[in-house]
Formats: sequence, structure tokens, C-alpha cells
Amino acid sequence: MKHVKNTVIVILFVVFCVIIVYGLKTWNNDGKKKVAANANQPSTSVQSTDKTTAPTITITSNNLFNENNVTNSDVSVAFKTSGLKDAFVNGISLNDPQSQEKVTEALLSNPGNYEIIVEDNNGSKAVLRFSIDPNVVIAEEGGKKASDIKSEPYTGEVAQIQGPVITAQTPAGLTNGGTVSSEFVTLAYSSPEQITSVTLDGEAMEIIGTVTSYMSGKHTVVVTDSKGASSTFTFTNNY
Repeated sequence: MKHVKNTVIVILFVVFCVIIVYGLKTWNNDGKKKVAANANQPSTSVQSTDKTTAPTITITSNNLFNENNVTNSDVSVAFKTSGLKDAFVNGISLNDPQSQEKVTEALLSNPGNYEIIVEDNNGSKAVLRFSIDPNVVIAEEGGKKASDIKSEPYTGEVAQIQGPVITAQTPAGLTNGGTVSSEFVTLAYSSPEQITSVTLDGEAMEIIGTVTSYMSGKHTVVVTDSKGASSTFTFTNNY
């Protein structure tokens, strides 16, 4: 009888231990039941969205403008786009079709009206219009800041105008918007029309068919003919 009693006690103890172990596997310490993850449940992934940004044209120089968007000093502009196709100043492309590098900024110094159009690889365009008149007087208190002159979406076609041709003479192979390391850079220019103005970084140069820069850094050459058509050549010299 005593043996049977001991056997029953052992069985009850084993059952008690099984219940305790099952409870530990099934319930958390806070009394909440554990739920196993579904191994067949598909995992979720975050899909990135490609947001295309329309081109923008920003005036980077510290100019003041009057109510008609006229300023009296040189204007620097920069182009921002996800993929620049081309940029035009008064219908003239700033880029060399043979070059893979694109011009993303320009210095405009000649008096006159400017229409800058930038196009990206998706066909989206933006336009910015202003004028430069050295004789205009702008009150500092009433003038508009450069940041107030905003570019706008543009849906029309670009009426391209053929301006003077500017090519690198030294070093050979330098293209518009390119980078070189050279003691000096000489550009040659020509046009079927009379050349009326040549500037290097906004400074008027002698009209002799070539212009030479001996300084390192970023430089912009603008050549204008008698019909008002201008061409711009931008390069960087890391010498």
C-alpha cells in the first residue's frame, strides 16, 4: 500500500512539472499569452519612390532688383535639376553637344534682357527672366532681393539662336563646362557678325579673336555679336 502511495505521489509530481513547463512556454511574465510568428507570412519591404524634381534656376549673386526685375550689376545663376539636358541664355545653348559635362552655372554681365531656360532629361523646363541696366538706380529699402526672383515652369519650345562660336585653343580638347590643369587657357572665338563684346569673369577684354586666362579656379567667357547674340564658355582650371 505504501508503495502504491509513493507511486501516485511521483505521478502527481511529474504532472505538476509538465504543467509548469507548459505554462512557461505559453505565457509571458506579464500574463499575456505568447503567439508564435507565422512562418508563412510574407515579409513586408519598403519601396522607395523616385520623386522627380522639376528644374530650378537660382540667382546666387547678391543683387538687388527693382519692381521690373532689373538690376544694375553682374548676375550669377545656378541650375538645379535631377538630370540636366541643356541650359539656354536668350536662346543660346551653354553646352557643347560633344561634351558629356554640363554647365550648371553662369555669370551674366552684359547689359540687356535675359531669358534663361533650363531643361532636364525628362523634358521639364524652367524659365527665369530679368534685365541688367548699369544706369538703373535701385533703392536699398525698396529693392527686391535675388532670392525673391524665382524661376517658373516653362512649357514652350526654346527658340535657339546661333551665337558666336567659342573653342579652346590651349589646351586642345577643353570643352565648355570642362576641367583642366594648365598654366593658362586660351579660347578662340568667331562669328559671321561683328563681335562687339568679350568678357572674362565679367571684365571687358580686348576684341582680338582670342582671350586668355592665367588664373586657376572657375571662369566664364562671354562673347556677344552685333545682333545681340551671346555665347558663354565656362571652364575650371585646377593648375
